[in-house]
Amino acid sequence: MMDKSDLNKKVIAFYILVALYSCFFATGNWYFLWKLYLNNNGIGFVDGISFGIAFLLQIPSGAVADIFGRKKTIGFAAILMGIGYAITGYALSGAMILGGYIVYSIGSSFYTGADEALMYDYLKKNGKEELWKKIVANKYIISRIAALGATLVGGWLFTFSIRLPSIIRGISFLLMLLPLFILPENFGRLTEDKITVKEYFNKIRDGMKQLAKPALLKVVPLIAVVGGILTTMYVSGILRPLLLAHAGFGGDIQSYIIGIAGIITLALLLLYKHSSKNIPDHLFMWAIGFITVFFFSMLGILPTSSWLVFLVGIQVLQGLYIPISSNIVNREISSTHRATALSSLALIQSLPYIVLAPAIGFFADKNQYDLIIIGIVGIISIGIFLSIMLYFRFKNSPIIVE
Repeated sequence: MMDKSDLNKKVIAFYILVALYSCFFATGNWYFLWKLYLNNNGIGFVDGISFGIAFLLQIPSGAVADIFGRKKTIGFAAILMGIGYAITGYALSGAMILGGYIVYSIGSSFYTGADEALMYDYLKKNGKEELWKKIVANKYIISRIAALGATLVGGWLFTFSIRLPSIIRGISFLLMLLPLFILPENFGRLTEDKITVKEYFNKIRDGMKQLAKPALLKVVPLIAVVGGILTTMYVSGILRPLLLAHAGFGGDIQSYIIGIAGIITLALLLLYKHSSKNIPDHLFMWAIGFITVFFFSMLGILPTSSWLVFLVGIQVLQGLYIPISSNIVNREISSTHRATALSSLALIQSLPYIVLAPAIGFFADKNQYDLIIIGIVGIISIGIFLSIMLYFRFKNSPIIVE
């Protein structure tokens, strides 16, 4: 039987890891550092190149985590993310920003999915996977608290130095190595045998096949477009700081606005944590999709002076999207291929942004924000439509297995 104190210790270490990863001191204000050396098109190009490299590594990095161990992979990722972000903080040219962000993106691709795979499989190995919904909800509550605090501090740091938030962000990544000493390593290759090329690619293939299960296939389009727009394009990419800057908000003010969104998200996550199990998570996903379409549509209709409430709302929707999608996906994926499958899903979410990032920057430099918004609304609408079609096609394969 699992020792309760040992479980608590590992869960706390997991939460510390999550908190450090979520210390987004440079949220929003990184855009103004990059603008010293790049125009919007250049920022989009850097973002697209970096996401493209991360794209090439996304699924292989999941296979690496499944084969060599999630703990080692997270440690490697933390080092790369820390070094990469620090380089961007010290950057003196667009080339340095590109180099640093590529290093960060490589580390980020190795981290994606490995933390949840590590913790979920620790619970599953000990027959405690029913705790995951509570833990993943707590994870995103803690993530939001950490992000909120770091974002507000980052806005304050920005008033002293435009570089300081990015440098401190790099340090917080390196501190992620500390809780890894406590976290378990349940999966990974324990022998000294060399990995064959065939075994490696078979691992990737099997992980991707997890997403083709009827129970997941019917929500993959929705997860891909909502996650792709809200997480990859809006929060992680150029879109949020670009739209906030277009609405007239500077680096320090952007941090405070994002902090307000974090407070609202935190309150709603607490409600989701105690939500009834009788409400399927895919209904929450569809609701988020429809509301996202509405919020972006309002940006295309209203003057920029009225954008703030909708930009905050989009940020809140992203915070709600992540734990709901995680709860859907983790229940359906086998432990052996969990990190690979989660990386595959992250890849699907990131793929369109490789092309769209330079396009967003280009249209922003031309002051054609309406075209950006129309494109986003169209992409999300297509994803919702496909998800609904697949839902009725595979209606007898339940999305959530209670």
